[in-house]
Amino acid sequence: DGEDDDKYTETKPTAAGKYVVRATVPETDDYQKIVVTNTFTIKKKTPSTMKVSVSDVYVDQDYDPVLTTDSDGKDKVIFTYKGENDDSYSKDKPTKAGKYTVKAKVPATDTYEAAECTSTFNIMRNPIEANVVLGTVIAGLDYTPKVKTKSNGAVEFFYKESGEADGTFTKTQPISPGKYVVEARIGETDKYEAVTCQAEFNIVYLTTPENPYTLYGTPGKHDFFVSDVYLKAADDFAISTSFLGTYMRLLGFNNDIETVYLRRTDGALTGPIRVKETAKIDKVAPVIMDGSGLGDMVGLVDGRVIYADEMVVKVTDEYLANVTVNGAQMSSNDTVHEILLDSDTEDGTQFYQLIAEDLAGNTNSVSFTLMQEWLKDLNIPIGKQIPLIQRKQYNLPGGKKYRMSGDPTVYYGGRPIYPRKTGKYTFSEN
Repeated sequence: DGEDDDKYTETKPTAAGKYVVRATVPETDDYQKIVVTNTFTIKKKTPSTMKVSVSDVYVDQDYDPVLTTDSDGKDKVIFTYKGENDDSYSKDKPTKAGKYTVKAKVPATDTYEAAECTSTFNIMRNPIEANVVLGTVIAGLDYTPKVKTKSNGAVEFFYKESGEADGTFTKTQPISPGKYVVEARIGETDKYEAVTCQAEFNIVYLTTPENPYTLYGTPGKHDFFVSDVYLKAADDFAISTSFLGTYMRLLGFNNDIETVYLRRTDGALTGPIRVKETAKIDKVAPVIMDGSGLGDMVGLVDGRVIYADEMVVKVTDEYLANVTVNGAQMSSNDTVHEILLDSDTEDGTQFYQLIAEDLAGNTNSVSFTLMQEWLKDLNIPIGKQIPLIQRKQYNLPGGKKYRMSGDPTVYYGGRPIYPRKTGKYTFSEN
């Protein structure tokens, strides 16, 4: 349009634009030359086909958009991308997992209008294989399953008893012996999908040592213990009456204990161990007491004096073996042993040392002096043979006269007397 006359060409224009067409009719014999013009416009075409596509791919897998169009500007297409949460497009090809939109923009050419189109595609995380491995576990020991996988996702372990429903999985590690399932749950990463895997494993008791414990205490005689008795765990072990109970090196023992468990220093636990042993325990020495109610010998201290012509000493013990009186031993199979002691000596005084022993070897002893009752105040009893010491002062009841056996002398009561000779005498009223 507006071109000079010399710009006219017989070549038909094809590019978009405004043109002038001129028609010239040559002169003939009858007619003059005729020239006429008109204007017309060639418009740019809109591409009839405009489609872009990207196949779904996995992370790290290369891809290129595919453009389908009849525009002759397709070689100058520009691809841009955005994620589903992005506000604007970018020329950078996405590589992370997600849902994306690709836009293809074809510029205008002489023939075609500019055009653009979009489509969506997914970059997916790669599927991944994983295996979890856990061998046989000894009860009480720490354990950690091992996972074999290319993924570096966070791993969590869950456990259940074998045969139970999957809904019973818990993070709590089992401790008691049994058959279990461990499930490893590996979280998704930028590159890999989440994945789970399972494996069965067993928890078993630690093998019981050959000599799991010994009876520990102070030994007495005849297989008795004379102290508290303990079960002493084998070296490198502690002992308890219950699985997962309180473990200790020495466990107080009684004959009611039927089963014990051991824990090794590293935490490994044995199963129940039957206690076959019994212990005879006797920590209490025999009791020596005054059976006559005269001397209260339960609290008697050595050197005490008891005034009595005779007395019964009672010795008691569940396992009484023998009683020794002034060196003379008397055996006993009874739990109560009674001994009659007297003060019938030249001077009416007898020292006693009593030693009582039980089968376990516990002993108790007491020493005391037994003196005839009248010697407490030296008042001579009438009509009873008594020992007197030469020139020692004695007393006779007042108001009467008395004779002493073997002596014609008349003694007046209420006055002190002094025997001429030591001996046994009997006083009678004159």
